[in-house]
Amino acid sequence: MTMDRTDFWRWYAFDDPHPRLAEKLAGYCDSGSLVMPQQTGWYLWLRFDVRAGWSELSLCRSRPDGTFDGLEVGERHRLGRRRPTRRYQPCLTWSDLRAVAERSTVFEVPRDDRSFKLFTGLEGWQAVLLLAPWVHHGAGESAALATHRRMVAEILTGRRLLATADAERIASLMLPAPTGNAHPRRGARTAASMAAFRRQLEIEDLAAQ
Repeated sequence: MTMDRTDFWRWYAFDDPHPRLAEKLAGYCDSGSLVMPQQTGWYLWLRFDVRAGWSELSLCRSRPDGTFDGLEVGERHRLGRRRPTRRYQPCLTWSDLRAVAERSTVFEVPRDDRSFKLFTGLEGWQAVLLLAPWVHHGAGESAALATHRRMVAEILTGRRLLATADAERIASLMLPAPTGNAHPRRGARTAASMAAFRRQLEIEDLAAQ
């Protein structure tokens, strides 16, 4: 499975050298589309393209008839796109990540494309690693950042994906140093949708504080 490969997590953290990692992964996975958690209502939709070098996170709501397939959504807000050469604004809190991971398995979105690999039966630890780069830490949260980096590193070593020093380096790439104290501000509709998503996950809406 792709997510049991060290190269995938090095690529996902945008570790150097990025083009070589993409070539190594080409035979296993070129792109992916994942929904977390699998539920009607609000959910996160993560897409990535290994060769093009990006990952994108959206907040989506299932269609009004309540059906769920992850592709045809009733409402979608793009929260951000990560690229190795461009800064991006993290959009989640650690509470968001934890709540989603506790409700995983991750649901794979089927697609008729040979370059797309199905991710079946993914576990909570994989949701943590997939969402960690999207978590915001403020300038006053250095202790929390250190704790979360340590947790990510322990997952990578515990799964025997990386040795300790490499795991700590990848954790630092996944969870970069703070760029400001305030949580990212969104448009009114996106902010309201994020609040609804958090209520659905029964966690506190930190952005409203």
